[in-house]
Amino acid sequence: MLKYLDYQILPNEIPNELSLGISILGCPQHCEGCHSPYLWDVNSKGWGRDLDTVDWNALRTLQNGFSCVLFMGGDWSPSDLSKSILEASTALEMPCALYSGQEFDILKETLDLRLLKYLKWGAYRKDLGGLQSRITNQQIWRLEDGIPVENLNHYFWRN
Repeated sequence: MLKYLDYQILPNEIPNELSLGISILGCPQHCEGCHSPYLWDVNSKGWGRDLDTVDWNALRTLQNGFSCVLFMGGDWSPSDLSKSILEASTALEMPCALYSGQEFDILKETLDLRLLKYLKWGAYRKDLGGLQSRITNQQIWRLEDGIPVENLNHYFWRN
């Protein structure tokens, strides 16, 4: 059972989308320099709620212009995550995205990537930086039928 801490509107996580970002608790990556270490603990001070209790239809009435649902984590429980992605995309009639610290080769074997329109993969490495770095190991791609077709990293680079 996946737990989430909160959800919020995020304007800069997926290029050309206004995302409803859902912060999933229990990240096993524990990356040095992580900007969200409070997401490592699945209990996170008792704040977490079961992801399968999200009322996607209620969120639809509160859409506030968001155009994409972004799951930040959860790939360590692929069946639960896939179920939630399918529920969200069906109820909200919009694309879904996943931010994962796993490598693509692992994700393509454990998740049905056809459920996603966008996928960011790769653990944060302090020495390489995040998506804003041209030398990062992290990748963000637009997918079609589960296959990466367009690299979107350049949207995050600064001059």
